[in-house]
Amino acid sequence: MAVPAELQRYYEEVLATLNTPGWKFLTEDFSQLASKLGDVRNVTDLAKAKGQVDILDYVRALPTIMEKAYEEIKKAAETGVTFEEATE
Repeated sequence: MAVPAELQRYYEEVLATLNTPGWKFLTEDFSQLASKLGDVRNVTDLAKAKGQVDILDYVRALPTIMEKAYEEIKKAAETGVTFEEATE
């Protein structure tokens, strides 16, 4: 069983975007921003900084997350598992 064409196109397009020089520049900028989040004066600032770091970490990890998810979907398709079964 093959990966559904629409799902395959989705992952291929997202991964193509994540491998562009522009994406790499963006994640470098995010890394610099993350290093500047040290101005925490109270609990509210700490919570805000934590949320910002979580978002920056997610964006920086997105290429790996997408590659792993796509590989899992392709493996499932090779073994005859449907997308719905693989994502349960």
